[in-house]
Amino acid sequence: MTAVWNTQLTPLTFLGRSAEVYPDKTAIVYGERRYTYGEFAAEATRVAHALRGSGVEPGDRVAYLLPNIPEMLVAHFAVPLAGAVLVAINTRLSTEEIGYILDDCGVRAVFCCERTAEATRRAALEARVPEGACFATGYVAGFRSYAAFKAAQPASLPDDRTAGARRRGAAQGYAAVRLRRALRHQGRADDGLDRRRRRQLGGADRAGAGRDPCDRHARAFLADHRAGQVGPGQEGPGQCR
Repeated sequence: MTAVWNTQLTPLTFLGRSAEVYPDKTAIVYGERRYTYGEFAAEATRVAHALRGSGVEPGDRVAYLLPNIPEMLVAHFAVPLAGAVLVAINTRLSTEEIGYILDDCGVRAVFCCERTAEATRRAALEARVPEGACFATGYVAGFRSYAAFKAAQPASLPDDRTAGARRRGAAQGYAAVRLRRALRHQGRADDGLDRRRRRQLGGADRAGAGRDPCDRHARAFLADHRAGQVGPGQEGPGQCR
């Protein structure tokens, strides 16, 4: 019986195979920019080498705050190729939410563009991201150049490549930020009710009475989020008045 040769197809091996089989076929179209599969794979590999050269180790978190541009697509292959974990952050989040995610992940590096640079700067400062760990795809004062970061890197695959992953579960973090904001907004409620008073109102709380409306809104938001009825881009309890 003839032996069957089988290779597991992962996103990383898929890109490598595409580069070998269709090196000159167009893979990315963005305005006037065009990348073949060969160029796409080479770019992802250069960024992976640059990440490792900058001190990123397997399991480290690397955050990207970019719109849907080629550099964002490259990141989905380059970061796992370096063995790190990609943290793709929604560009529509507030500075507070971005800072929460950066701090929660303990990111090793952050990438942004001109459009998201100011929010990234404030969030990185709040999250105490190491100095020199912020990169921008264009020129932004105070950020390291993305082009210089990956320049002169080889296009050959790393010898000891260990695929990382894409971080999931950040939506719960968004909910936590909104809950914290809501509780700050009505913070006097905590000062006005001590533990004894809370126990006395326990029955009324379960019935929906004796509780601040904003607190009920925040708790309802979290309940809806856990049930999958609220997405990370939707408004949360910060709307309470």
